[in-house]
Amino acid sequence: QLHDGSQSRFLSLLYGEVVPLPGGGVRCTVVSAGHPLPLLLRPDGSVHPAAEPQVLLGVVEDVAYESQTFDLEPGDTLLCVTDGVTERR
Repeated sequence: QLHDGSQSRFLSLLYGEVVPLPGGGVRCTVVSAGHPLPLLLRPDGSVHPAAEPQVLLGVVEDVAYESQTFDLEPGDTLLCVTDGVTERR
């Protein structure tokens, strides 16, 4: 865990890399550490999670995080939000 004196701390993280593709669109690589999952919205109306859920940073020591890679085509939308959106009351 992350320690600050006697308090344990943790946090979420969403990391991504975007590489342009020659024919248009981009190749995305993302990893989520306890962060709300990014959503891939396709022009046909379908919605898919763009990452797998994984443990928050600071909760488990020596954890390995796995990334997911996908192509974002013209017309697609990648929706990324903070927990401020999902936890709003």
